[in-house]
Amino acid sequence: EKPKGGKAAPSAAGTLLSGIASALRGVADGVADSKAWSSIVGADALKTDLQDMWLRSSSLRVLPGASGFAESSASLFDALQKTFDFQIDSVKNQFEHLMSLWRSQCAMVADRSVDANLPVDETNLLEEAIGDVHADLLDGFLHWRKRLQEYGPADVLSRADDGRNLGGIRWVAPPPPALASDGDESLSMQLAEIAAYLLVWGEGGNVRFMPEVIYFITELALSSDTMSLADLYQRQAPGGSESGECALDEATPFKSSLFLSKVIRPIYNAIFEEWYDFVDVDSGNQRDKKKLHADYENYLPPDVANYDDWNELFSDPERLVRGVLLTDGSRLFEQPRGRRFAALARVDWRATLQAANTKTHREVHSLWGVFGST
Repeated sequence: EKPKGGKAAPSAAGTLLSGIASALRGVADGVADSKAWSSIVGADALKTDLQDMWLRSSSLRVLPGASGFAESSASLFDALQKTFDFQIDSVKNQFEHLMSLWRSQCAMVADRSVDANLPVDETNLLEEAIGDVHADLLDGFLHWRKRLQEYGPADVLSRADDGRNLGGIRWVAPPPPALASDGDESLSMQLAEIAAYLLVWGEGGNVRFMPEVIYFITELALSSDTMSLADLYQRQAPGGSESGECALDEATPFKSSLFLSKVIRPIYNAIFEEWYDFVDVDSGNQRDKKKLHADYENYLPPDVANYDDWNELFSDPERLVRGVLLTDGSRLFEQPRGRRFAALARVDWRATLQAANTKTHREVHSLWGVFGST
């Protein structure tokens, strides 16, 4: 089906077959290039799938400017995946998540016109809707970032003053805005912040109960310099590290993406070890069952850190800047802004999140509290 206001997008199958035919001609001529094959198999496959998802499956495809926004958002998600090594399926899920939010917000923008007895103008519907999605979805993140930016030692610049592409990535710019007073940069910034947040949130399921942690990781990703994956995740040379960690060479058959394994998992491991010994299997329902430390079954001891303590750490700019420690004892925020995300692989999360560094009060759990409240 041909989208309204734009040309029909080429099918994924057509793009793939065209690339294969080109590569086969190279084989016949004896000049086949392995890079040509890799580009066919992976380099543009994700972007093509995402763009196809928009232009063939979403009701957004009929709106003015849809083809431009489809290409821009697909290339943005693709660039973020390649830069930070998010899981492919997670990227697709969050792209669909964005389209769902965008579609719902378009309906709400149209409803505002109907309620005001005005005709619905679809010309700028996609642009206005994404601005509303940015304001609503990232309300907490934007307030958190403002507080961090106002704390001088954090050395966090405004997006306008940063002067670099967000996250050090390159992607196709969205259509020229008709509403945003700041021009293309404002619309690109909104899309990039939404996409980065959704991708971090999507892979951060085990730390999603601490929203400030998601904000923290998102901000570091958006402020990152352009780096290779090897530099971004502090990949070890073949032979592994002194701690016995497996070397991150190309031949290692990892099941998880680097973002998940090098950023999210170490945080959750430190949190898990605060309360639990190990994960067992329930003999009755065959589900995972976490084994609490001895004497933790009834109440957590008064000096054990919990989610509230960790949330408070990441909510307080002063404590956050002072409290996130690297394995060499230095502080994360002593690193240059553009290299802080890369330094996440060297954060000592056990030391950073331990109760002695995060708990500001004792929590005594007792039935005597019933009498104390009367």
